[in-house]
Amino acid sequence: MRRVTLASSWTALATVATVAAAVVACGGDDEADEVSAEFTGEACEYAGPTEFTVGDELEITVMDVTEERVDVGYAVTKVQDGTSVADISEVGVETVTEDDEAGDFLWSAVTEEGTERTLSTTLDVGGTWSVHCFVMGASSGGDGIFPATTFEVLDE
Repeated sequence: MRRVTLASSWTALATVATVAAAVVACGGDDEADEVSAEFTGEACEYAGPTEFTVGDELEITVMDVTEERVDVGYAVTKVQDGTSVADISEVGVETVTEDDEAGDFLWSAVTEEGTERTLSTTLDVGGTWSVHCFVMGASSGGDGIFPATTFEVLDE
């Protein structure tokens, strides 16, 4: 009887180890969690979710994909609730920025081709936020601001 119990325990342990190894080998869907912004020269393009929760850490991989390598920076800012990309394009991000302390940015820089940079911030206020690129010395109707997206940060 004792051998059966011991054998059953080893079988159960082996099953758990096999399942755990399969989960680790397969991993999660990391690509679904990736957030990125690319400056194309004509636009700032965002890929990622458009809904977060207060307290989430947002980490965006950013890259200049232009051939001419421009002096481009990236920002995540809290804007007035309900603001759209069209609103930012029309009136400028400074006009709709709600809280100068919420969000973060990467200083503009000319980078080598293929250079990825990371912008990280804590989404500590509920409401509408914006991701945008900015180019020093450029003009896009919004003083060199290229809005990529707006997204919502929800209170729990």
